[in-house]
Amino acid sequence: MTQRTTDDGGDPQARQALVGEIVALAEAIRCDPELSGKEHRAATRCEALLKTRGFSVERGTAGLPTAFVARRRFGAGRTRVAFLAEYDALPGIGHGCGHHLIAAASIGAALAASETASASDDLEILLIGTPSEETIGGKVVMAEAGVFDGLDGVMMFHAGHEWRTVTNSLACQSVEIVFGGRASHAVASPEAGINALDAMIDLFIAARGLRARLAPKGVRLPGVILEGGVRANIVPDRAVARFSLRAPTSREREEVVDALLGEVDRIARESGCRPLVRPVDNPYDEMRTNLELAAALRDALVARGAVPNDAPRTSMGSIDAGNVARRAPTVHAYLPAAPPRFPLHTREFGEATAGGRCADALATASEAMAATAIRLARDPDLRARVREEHEAAPGGSVVSRWPLLTDEPEEPAAC
Repeated sequence: MTQRTTDDGGDPQARQALVGEIVALAEAIRCDPELSGKEHRAATRCEALLKTRGFSVERGTAGLPTAFVARRRFGAGRTRVAFLAEYDALPGIGHGCGHHLIAAASIGAALAASETASASDDLEILLIGTPSEETIGGKVVMAEAGVFDGLDGVMMFHAGHEWRTVTNSLACQSVEIVFGGRASHAVASPEAGINALDAMIDLFIAARGLRARLAPKGVRLPGVILEGGVRANIVPDRAVARFSLRAPTSREREEVVDALLGEVDRIARESGCRPLVRPVDNPYDEMRTNLELAAALRDALVARGAVPNDAPRTSMGSIDAGNVARRAPTVHAYLPAAPPRFPLHTREFGEATAGGRCADALATASEAMAATAIRLARDPDLRARVREEHEAAPGGSVVSRWPLLTDEPEEPAAC
């Protein structure tokens, strides 16, 4: 998607026109941010562009109103490759995580691949709109619904500070904890009350101990108190906190959840408080990059002048693409969208991507994903290696103790 002839035989002028379309799409989404689960206009913009290229579109995938699957088939479509689009924004920040670029790059890949593919490729191209990455993890819900089952390859590019095709991440589960106590006059008759805030402070002290003990294993346990009382002279009868529990693997994540819930039960017994625990997102698995698919994508990037850094990441968060990787061979790549001085999840990062400043990176990412999809369809040995690696990987997701969330809990729970 640059002013030159590429190895997939595309017409330079047509590709330049497509670059203009996806840059315009990215800018439209960036300038009209919508929060997780509410991304109706962003999804509609993505769908409309795909329909102009002959894609069929189904909205409401897996019961998520702003999820969708767009398809275009060539031949029998026996090789099935999907590109993932995110488009939710952050509250008060907008597109400071660059999800507008994720959507644009993946849609650009789907359109470019559809321009190159022929009936002899037996290829089905899918663009899957995956909402709510910043909250409940829409891909988790979609993975559990089987949306990614049977795919030969899944690719996406996240905005970042460098080219990368091999990504690792932490498994994650966020929970809300409520202690219910009993109000009383905090000076005249404190003994008549049950102090929920004291119980919550005890939990944070216990969490600090867990954090110190488990930190060498790569566990992270940040928390924040949302409610802790209303006046100093009233014994707090309600305290609310949220914790984000993260670990190198899903099994270790569940061990951390068990440990924290054990402390909740202990403190509740000792304090006399009523405890309530609920999830505020779905459990994210750690990312397992399919290295064969990543190598093919890396080849396509290098052919276009990009130099990926695929050393293991030491500073990382959590991504719901990890759950997709349990279902299909997956690459969650990164493109350089802004200088490192602009961290993700900031207004400055979003502003650094404005006005087509990422056009070259978007073009390269889209073209490389499209070329990799075509190569996967035409190279049975590559497909076999990708599938063999996927099937040899350890088993699927650890089953959650809670039902899947399809919307973000908005208010702290009653207790």
